[in-house]
Amino acid sequence: MPRKPRVWYPGAMYHVTARGNRKNNLVRDQRDYQRYLHLLLKSKANTPFILHSYCLMPNHIHLIIETIDHPLSFIIFILIMQNILIGSTSILVTFFKIDIMQS
Repeated sequence: MPRKPRVWYPGAMYHVTARGNRKNNLVRDQRDYQRYLHLLLKSKANTPFILHSYCLMPNHIHLIIETIDHPLSFIIFILIMQNILIGSTSILVTFFKIDIMQS
């Protein structure tokens, strides 16, 4: 049975977590951290959202995102595509867990 569609509306807040393939590290060094932050800010410029907080750790990330005009799925898609387009092999994410936050 497929999952229910994710709730989306402007102003919805989400706790997004992501981990690397087979629980491997997402980032290897300081340059990877900077690259991920750059991609996150670039995604924010292309598909505006409010980034309330983030936590980048070697093997996973946490983001608190509030949507404005685009559903979260589109924001995450843009973030992943930018990573692919720059040809990064170090920041490989295949698993995203998204929880809607109650206001």
